[in-house]
Amino acid sequence: MTQQQFNDLLQALRKEAMSNMIKASIRQQFPEPLASQYCQRFDDFKMVIDLLEYKAKQNGM
Repeated sequence: MTQQQFNDLLQALRKEAMSNMIKASIRQQFPEPLASQYCQRFDDFKMVIDLLEYKAKQNGM
């Protein structure tokens, strides 16, 4: 594994851990079904951000 691959993996793990912490916080602060709805919207938003990051990497940014 190259250093760049290791760094990419580490960044992905950090993003996933942060995402899980945010969703846990949402679930603690809001009752159901709002918590599930907010978590789903957060996941949708995260997917858009991931797509933008992927496209930026493809374009060499």
